[in-house]
Amino acid sequence: MAREIYEVLSSMLPEGVVLATPEQSREQFPKGAAEDRWGETLLLEDSPIGTTGTVYVNWEKLQQQKDAGELEDVNRSAQKLVKGELNHLLKIHNPDFFEDMLNTALADPRFVEWQTNRKETMKDDRSIEDFIRASGLDNTIGGTYFAGDPDLPSMRGWKRDFLNIGMGPELKEKIQQVWKMQGWEYNLGGPVTKPLYADKRYI
Repeated sequence: MAREIYEVLSSMLPEGVVLATPEQSREQFPKGAAEDRWGETLLLEDSPIGTTGTVYVNWEKLQQQKDAGELEDVNRSAQKLVKGELNHLLKIHNPDFFEDMLNTALADPRFVEWQTNRKETMKDDRSIEDFIRASGLDNTIGGTYFAGDPDLPSMRGWKRDFLNIGMGPELKEKIQQVWKMQGWEYNLGGPVTKPLYADKRYI
């Protein structure tokens, strides 16, 4: 990874959050392990570097995808990946809103059924509340936003219409509110096409 893109990505992170170096990321994603993970964010006491969080990028996996013709630009994909990883900070930076959204999610039968099916498919043994709190909401915020984005292969299985079929209108509204809070432009008619970042070198 060129020093320049490391600086660009680091500039996207709020105070207290640190981007792991390529060497540190390789330790987080050893060869042959964590094949489904493109990135990882460790928060607070689990964060070995930053005081609030540490963000890891699976650079090797991104490069493999580019070599296979699945990605056009590793740096552009990494920018979007890091932006999505920052979803995990919502529960720290805006805990009252997160708890309100969590309660809305847990009271939404369509969303609970959808997440229960996801949890069972993943063979996750956490309770449904713990699953939704730890990752289900974060994944849904990012998945429905980046749905179909060609720069993020992990988003190919997501559809923007999950906002309508996977939850009720109250939770949908809160998720769209998070997008606005994060400064994400969005187009409900299709996949993301607009640049997300002000730095034009990699978009």
